[in-house]
Amino acid sequence: MQTQTMKHIIYIPVFMLLCCGFGCSENVVDARTGGKNANKEEDGNKPDNPSSISYSQAVTPPTIPSVDESDYSAYYVDNVSGDDKNDGRSENAPFKTFEPILDLVRTGMSPKTKVLLRSGCTFTENLVLKNLNGTMTKPFILDSYGGVERPTISAPGGDAVLIQDDNMRFRNIRITNKTGSRGICIQAQFKGKGAFRNVEITGCRIEEVNWAGNANVEGTDPANLDVEAIAPGAKFSTKEFGGIILEPAANSAMQEPYWYENIFITNNEIRKVCRSGILITGKWGSREPGQGLNKYDNDSGSWYPNRNIVVQGNDFNYIGGDAVIMMSTTDSYIDHNRCFNANFLGRNGQASAGLWPYSSANIVMQYNEVAYTRLAHGSSDGEGLDVDFACKNTLVQYNYVHHNDGGGILLCNNAGGSEHSGTVIRNNVFYNNKGSYRGSLMTVSGNVNNVEVYNNIIMQTAATTNFLLSDNWPKSGKSTNVRFRNNIFLSSVPASIAFVFNNMDNPKFENNLFYQVGSIYVNDTAPLRYDPKITPPASADGFSKVQQFRPAEAKVFQDGLLFDGMPEKDLVGNAVEGVCYVGPFAK
Repeated sequence: MQTQTMKHIIYIPVFMLLCCGFGCSENVVDARTGGKNANKEEDGNKPDNPSSISYSQAVTPPTIPSVDESDYSAYYVDNVSGDDKNDGRSENAPFKTFEPILDLVRTGMSPKTKVLLRSGCTFTENLVLKNLNGTMTKPFILDSYGGVERPTISAPGGDAVLIQDDNMRFRNIRITNKTGSRGICIQAQFKGKGAFRNVEITGCRIEEVNWAGNANVEGTDPANLDVEAIAPGAKFSTKEFGGIILEPAANSAMQEPYWYENIFITNNEIRKVCRSGILITGKWGSREPGQGLNKYDNDSGSWYPNRNIVVQGNDFNYIGGDAVIMMSTTDSYIDHNRCFNANFLGRNGQASAGLWPYSSANIVMQYNEVAYTRLAHGSSDGEGLDVDFACKNTLVQYNYVHHNDGGGILLCNNAGGSEHSGTVIRNNVFYNNKGSYRGSLMTVSGNVNNVEVYNNIIMQTAATTNFLLSDNWPKSGKSTNVRFRNNIFLSSVPASIAFVFNNMDNPKFENNLFYQVGSIYVNDTAPLRYDPKITPPASADGFSKVQQFRPAEAKVFQDGLLFDGMPEKDLVGNAVEGVCYVGPFAK
């Protein structure tokens, strides 16, 4: 930010590739080669496309293995009809509180055990889960029973749920902790080198964590809130507070390298939590020289990142700061999440964005809807997406990013000699993100290198200042090798929207479509200049609304460049083989 082994992905440029041969239709508008229907005033001078290219395959996150629970022993907890004198082994004789469970934890759980909380009950207690004795195939399970309403853990402070053992499933629980620090805290507890692995958190609702008071925030402009009353001082500035936190192991500096692996955080509702929705940390996986405990030299040396972390299908709303931060991680996924109203409690001297990796490699961010990230009370950043310091080979594709106060996406790098390279931003829709503070498409800050931006729609319906802003806030040097191809830049009203390249060395533009964005174009070698005929939805919310950005102008599906590495599917899943398309839709 601008303040201070399961299945692994195979990332571009080493994606598995599909090769096909084809020729674009002879009916393609061939203005840029001087052919039939040429109109250089509108269509530029497009070079010939190759007869065949290699496509990159779809990226599908792994799933956690299912568990055969037929031979499990169960303990039942019901704080209405239960009694701690019961044995807890049946629905008719449940425990009343967590105390008998904590006694089992102290002595060590028997293998193949599950603890079930009765639907609709509210437990005003904290829960510590350790010594669980789960295995990869027979993990410890905590779940609900007796109805569809989630049981609630309403903690009086601290960590509502502290998980200190791996090989477990945590499902279908509601958690609140208004004056505490965390909803679920995962903290590795072991000595020696190795992985803390095989944990699933799914189907939970985590709300009002580190979120004091009862102020109504639904539909409220955060500029009108007393954010200090909700999360005062250090309770906001600490990113390690929030909904689901994977924090460093206790006494990390005294241990050998460790990391988190095969962690699945899926299909949860996370709202009104502060500061972070989900935070993944790692003391031994930093890619920044001089940072972390690993004394990083390169990715093949002293580097122990978290691996195979899947953050998928979660619904975030009213997050005090950042919705997802994935730090010191590789081969992982931020996928199919919905994030509204991040940075909702932001304030002066603090920077937050929606979804972002930090000091990581080979992260895929796809099929996310990110909207209404805020910039109130003097806070900074406010982008929907961010690829932050020391990130390598980040794939940003198939996202719907709209109405974010700080712009669509931030790319930035620090001054410590770390590498930031290989970001690919493709087949996304960026709609009505504000560009007066930074860039409505993107801000590139510091020495960010080897970036490909192609086949996106960047659309505004009101006048804004910048599509792109490049600066050197971190004082880390210039950005190099940044290329834009097959993008659609348009405004529904005549406007003059700038590309500011103050800190970007010779960016390359080729075959981008510009409509009503000003009379002076960037130095595009083959610009397209016509109305793509896009009618945005009256109500923008909902990922399905991306389909309404499909251009009605047929030339958009004929005028694109083709090149190796393009994805085999477009934004809505259409096969693209042989289609010369501009923007994220192949038809």
